[in-house]
Amino acid sequence: SSTTSTRPIRTGSSRRFSIWSERVAATRARWFWIALLPVAGLFLFQGVRLARVMVTWGDESAYVHLGWLAVTGQVSLFQDELVGHRMPLPFYLVGLTQLLWGPDLLVARLASLAEGLLALVLAAVVARRLAGPLAGLLAALFLATQGVVVGYFATALYHSLTNAMLLGGLALILCVRPPWGRLSGMAVIGLLGLTRTNLIPVVPAVLGVLLV
Repeated sequence: SSTTSTRPIRTGSSRRFSIWSERVAATRARWFWIALLPVAGLFLFQGVRLARVMVTWGDESAYVHLGWLAVTGQVSLFQDELVGHRMPLPFYLVGLTQLLWGPDLLVARLASLAEGLLALVLAAVVARRLAGPLAGLLAALFLATQGVVVGYFATALYHSLTNAMLLGGLALILCVRPPWGRLSGMAVIGLLGLTRTNLIPVVPAVLGVLLV
């Protein structure tokens, strides 16, 4: 009786090709992160300059002052005397900077800028996962060259935090194998409900897309 061999043909060549492909992928990933460095530097250069020269206004002052009072236990963000809708997470994070290194508005702004830098990196990662390294670099460059966006990220408010959380959740969903990527990503996106009331609809929207 005859037997049919199931051994792959040219096993050595296939293994060498696989090793070569892994090296090419590693080289491309290395150059992606190297090319991202000057973009991040541009973002930080603009952000630090704006954080130093921008004049503050009522909303930012309220976040810094109320955040410090909330972290030190002097007020509650939900007491009746404080009208409006104030979700706690941004206040606590801004207040924590004042407790550790303040009181100093510039410190709060630089901490917010660091969150903005994280958002920039995550935007590049998400775009790279969806459309390749060039798309990732262009996404980061587009963000870093938008002075208004960089200015918002350099203020002691919620903008950089919410963007970093949303992009971080998307990065986990797209880049980490299911089910852990989806679970961890939804956990991060779910925290958006603690930042702004108008971002609460984002949570069921993303969950609905994942369940489809």
